[in-house]
Amino acid sequence: FPVTIVMQFAGTGWNPGIKSEGDITIRSNQGSIALNNFDNANVESGLAITGRNIVIDNTGGNWIDGVYTKGIGYSESTNWAGVQLNGAAGSVVATGDLKIFGNSQSSAAGVVVGAGITAQSISVEGLGKDGSAIYTAGALNSIEGDVILKGTSIKGGGVTVQGEVEAQGNVEISGYSNSPESQNQGVVIQNAVKATTGDINVTGVTNGNVQTAVAITNHGTSTGSLQTVADGKTININADSVRLIGTVNAGSKGTVSFTPYSTSTEVHLGAEDSFASGARVLGLSQTELNQITAGELVLGRGDGGSVKVMGNVVTNETTGNLTLQTANNIDFNANLMSGIRNGINKNNSNVLDLYRDWE
Repeated sequence: FPVTIVMQFAGTGWNPGIKSEGDITIRSNQGSIALNNFDNANVESGLAITGRNIVIDNTGGNWIDGVYTKGIGYSESTNWAGVQLNGAAGSVVATGDLKIFGNSQSSAAGVVVGAGITAQSISVEGLGKDGSAIYTAGALNSIEGDVILKGTSIKGGGVTVQGEVEAQGNVEISGYSNSPESQNQGVVIQNAVKATTGDINVTGVTNGNVQTAVAITNHGTSTGSLQTVADGKTININADSVRLIGTVNAGSKGTVSFTPYSTSTEVHLGAEDSFASGARVLGLSQTELNQITAGELVLGRGDGGSVKVMGNVVTNETTGNLTLQTANNIDFNANLMSGIRNGINKNNSNVLDLYRDWE
């Protein structure tokens, strides 16, 4: 039988043990939903949430004809996120799909996932005001479908991933920090993100002029990374600025694309990012290019700003064939050497391919 728990104001410190062979809906239209104490001992003793399709939502949404739609409710608590799960691996297990909707209109986050989640597919949508939209520290594992994280905040960060993410299908991560006054990033990835049979698409946007739109960086002993496992898959990063400390690995037969989010943004090789509004630059240094493994590396967009080589760059052979594309000019202000055995193809005035002769 399905289980539905409806709260006007969700109490904090709630330690649930909910098990059902049917669907589970935990819903509030005001306040926070905070589900706590999912430590290893408690999970082993049954203090966890297990069911078929699971929805946790503090926006007051509803099921209509078998489809769950979020509402317009939100939390104003400064102590708890709109939806907050604290715990260990195995805290939340869905044999079907899992959806989380969290909205916080304070300095707290929209959604905090500190518990481990396993489901057929996972979708998390967070909204924030001054705090982050989504923060994950627990591992997210989809055993059949996709993992989708979508976070939008006014002044806070969009999506921060500090727990491992593994999807049998695709991974979609999109984070937006919308205010020009924002000092936060769109997407921060600080642990391994892996798609077993699908693609990875990361979109990061910050409208402030002091932070990177997408950052793949360190946190403690963990380092962020993006990896597709199956041959011929794509990792696409859509952003006007990128900080790349971790690796991006699509394999020798896959494609990695860095696509500016805005058509006016230029791509500069051998240079740093520029965050200035109206003159943004997606810069990729030699060190950052060395972090990429692909069969094809595509930089720029066909309707986008100029591509410029600003510092001497030599790509590794493992970085793959290199394509530069733009609606404007491709300018060489320094040397660009591809780690290929031969091949340059300028197939029109706006696309330059450097390709490997596989023999």
